[in-house]
Amino acid sequence: MTDSVKLAKLTAPVKPRFSKLRASQRRFAYTVLIVPMVVLLTFIIVPTILAGYYSFTNFNMINSPVFAGLDNYRELFADPIFIHALRNTTVYMFGCVILQVAAGLGLGMIVTRDWLKGKTFFRTTYFLPVVLSMVAVSIVFQWVFDSRVGLVNLFLKYVGLPAQPWLLTHVLAWLTCS
Repeated sequence: MTDSVKLAKLTAPVKPRFSKLRASQRRFAYTVLIVPMVVLLTFIIVPTILAGYYSFTNFNMINSPVFAGLDNYRELFADPIFIHALRNTTVYMFGCVILQVAAGLGLGMIVTRDWLKGKTFFRTTYFLPVVLSMVAVSIVFQWVFDSRVGLVNLFLKYVGLPAQPWLLTHVLAWLTCS
């Protein structure tokens, strides 16, 4: 081939990216995406932007918002209850994320091993909370950790240990919910 033919092949126009889709298919795809985008804008994006705007104002939903600058944030971070709640949330978030990722990864690796006997049972047990309703799980959780008749306390009494108020004290509630 000559140099001019090679150059012509190199500089040939690039086909559009969506050339495989017809215009009617593209219109259909955009039309189908309109509803989720409207829902996303209505319930996520616009409320988030408004919450950010209102956080810099004094607004009581009766009078017009008055710009307050960073006064709301100064007041918020001066409140000891907020600082305590923020600390609890941060500790809980990091503890749960790290422990759950590590436990999930470890259990996932164990359940996929060939040497594990009863693999189906463990897989079912492992994925059971995912498929159960959250309401049912919370009812069973409260029953298991009930301070008077819970299964955990019945087991503790059986082995000679005192019953514990699992969901009634700060420290034990943290341990059971984590």
